[in-house]
Amino acid sequence: MTDSLRPPAPQELLHSLMQQLEHAAQMADHPFRTAVLTTQGCDGPRSRTIVVRSACADTGSILLHTDQRSTKVTEIQNCPNGSLLCYDSTAQVQLILSGQLSIHTDDDIAEQVWDQSAATSLRTYLAPHAPGTVLAGPNCNLPEEFRGRVPDRSELIAARANFAVIRLQLVLIEWLQLHRKGNLRLRMRLRQGTLTHADWIAP
Repeated sequence: MTDSLRPPAPQELLHSLMQQLEHAAQMADHPFRTAVLTTQGCDGPRSRTIVVRSACADTGSILLHTDQRSTKVTEIQNCPNGSLLCYDSTAQVQLILSGQLSIHTDDDIAEQVWDQSAATSLRTYLAPHAPGTVLAGPNCNLPEEFRGRVPDRSELIAARANFAVIRLQLVLIEWLQLHRKGNLRLRMRLRQGTLTHADWIAP
């Protein structure tokens, strides 16, 4: 935003935000690369930091991946509503990306993300214990032979059974621009990546 605080056109802003999310999936230092995923657990909302792996402006979707043994998978299966929170501290922009979550393990989406992911990202799915398992003491939860070493693709075959993709189909985006002259907030509704309605709302 400039000092004049001229509000952006919603369609242009949506295009810019989706471009940034697409770039974030490719750039490790992009501020939107890591986001906070919130799902509904049996004891209330649960949030955790997760890496944005892919974003598609055409479909209005974002892909993440996780261990299919994790509690978040069960939470999403029980309640598919969820959100991602992104924040750029330099631009002072907050995004709340809300929509429908789905789990993919044995379909084309899962296969594509698996094939396109680096071995360094997939190594975690070799973990012998399901995420959240109580252990006797501190343990990085990796087989001894892969502690300090990145496996090659052939050594990752066992990890594929634990791999799952989370797809967020965007329904609502809330954009908040913080500024010393005053903040701006816009709520945009989407259907399959297309902007259907936008409202300026009180920050």
